Amino acid sequence: PAPHVKVLPRMMPQLQGQLLATGAATLHLVSWSPCGSTVFRVTADLDYQREMGEALALVARQATGDGEELGRLSRAVRERSVVLAKRSERVALIPPSECVSVYDGPCAVG
Repeated sequence: PAPHVKVLPRMMPQLQGQLLATGAATLHLVSWSPCGSTVFRVTADLDYQREMGEALALVARQATGDGEELGRLSRAVRERSVVLAKRSERVALIPPSECVSVYDGPCAVG
């Protein structure tokens, strides 16, 4: 198993939620594997966090039947997730020789 080579868009809601909850401007995401590790820097996006909050509020009010607005916000959040994932930058690549592990299988680091 190899570490991630990029931040995946599906990770963005959780990462932006963590940034919102802590009030931090950036975070470092570490993708660890016995075959090496990759460190990415992710920055807070206040517009994304606001849209995500609106979408969550709509989910909470879903019983009112506002599915069309929820669908629009969900699509917007997914599209923005792709943009933010691409904007994240890899700041370190740690070779397997520097990762402590008992794994002794083959490593294919990208």
